Amino acid sequence: DFCLSRGLGDVYKRQAYRYWLGKVCQSLPVAQIRMLDEPTAAALGYGLADQGTLLVVDFGGGTLDLSLVSLDQGKQAKTKPLGFLLKWGDKTLGEDSKQKPKTARVLAKAGQNLGGTDIDNWIVDYFAKTQGLPVSSLTARLAERVKIQLSTHDQASEVYFNDQTFESYEMDLDRYTFENILKENGFFDKLHDSMMTLLQQARRYGIEIDDINAVLLVGGTVQLPIIQTWIQQYFQPEKIRRQLPFEAIAHGALQITQGIE
Repeated sequence: DFCLSRGLGDVYKRQAYRYWLGKVCQSLPVAQIRMLDEPTAAALGYGLADQGTLLVVDFGGGTLDLSLVSLDQGKQAKTKPLGFLLKWGDKTLGEDSKQKPKTARVLAKAGQNLGGTDIDNWIVDYFAKTQGLPVSSLTARLAERVKIQLSTHDQASEVYFNDQTFESYEMDLDRYTFENILKENGFFDKLHDSMMTLLQQARRYGIEIDDINAVLLVGGTVQLPIIQTWIQQYFQPEKIRRQLPFEAIAHGALQITQGIE
């Protein structure tokens, strides 16, 4: 089997992308090919297939994607999903089993082109204004390192010195200043807008915020404590799962061979 998990970005572009990818996959010398959305893979990878409704927060370097995933055969079973599994080959999933396979559906989806790279650029802009540091790929890499340090420390520092040109840069940043940088760039307002859009879509299926069983965090940017604190404004801490930000999608893709459609 060949399992492919892919983030599809703008929901309106997904259909064309899926069609193109399907044509490519059909030309491969593989007996069976299965394609699934990343949110579905993440939900399965966290081992919560018995839960009813899950919110996957996929926050990487370039995009924020919020996806409401249903993993049961309850009242949502007859709705048209935004994301689903496509199959090619002679065998069909579940034909060797007498049990009806479970279904995974993406019921609601919201997001925008916002990610860790934007945060890096905002940090660079901050030091360009306060210290006159140049805006370059080098300072962007230093800013990224500062951001990563702030995932586990209250204070972060990066120093660069070129012994040939005697060029030197120093970046010192604490979490309080970091949060102010994000606020000044409308970061939390953008996050809130995406969350409200998703919850509005969810209500069309009769799903309120309290009906969401768990929140799964995926991607490098979700490791920032500020992001986790933001999520806790909407959901109780015990509902939030953050232990598999990088592995969940791969684990979920592998589970497709075990009777989940």
